[in-house]
Amino acid sequence: MSAIIDTCTFAAIVNKDNEMHKDFLPVLKWILFDKGKIIIGGKYFDTEILRVSSFNSLIRILSSYGKIYKTDNTLVEKEIIYLEGLCLPKDFDDSHLFALFRVTKCRIFCTIDKRTFKYFKDERIIDKNSKPKIYTNYGHKPNARILRDEYLCDLCLPHIIMARGIANKIYQKLE
Repeated sequence: MSAIIDTCTFAAIVNKDNEMHKDFLPVLKWILFDKGKIIIGGKYFDTEILRVSSFNSLIRILSSYGKIYKTDNTLVEKEIIYLEGLCLPKDFDDSHLFALFRVTKCRIFCTIDKRTFKYFKDERIIDKNSKPKIYTNYGHKPNARILRDEYLCDLCLPHIIMARGIANKIYQKLE
């Protein structure tokens, strides 16, 4: 079970003071206490997320325990070029995310940005057989049932469950 987390949603997952944290807490717990893993990659992600020191620190810690899958930036950048060549509407500003999906075939997407939803229906962007489940709080309570083994991403093997004591330590620092 791997997830791509929208850059605008990362704070809701890891920052206890964020007003949406409670909705996204199951994602954090799934990563820390179960087989969840975060997929990252591409220059945009590096620029947006890794420049925030608290996020960068968490990514480093999770990476050291096998909970981060870093995709080859070159592959992501090639997909971004393809997507930008499609002449999509101006509100399509998430080519970096869709490039990650195209490269990894990830099955779970965490976001608070409803604008991305319609683009998962466009088969030029995402193959209908590769469409991920969307974990969101937009318009309803998030569905934590999608955070399960059925949606494992083979590219991110092995799926590791951290030692409970280590996971608790990381969780307590965040909470």
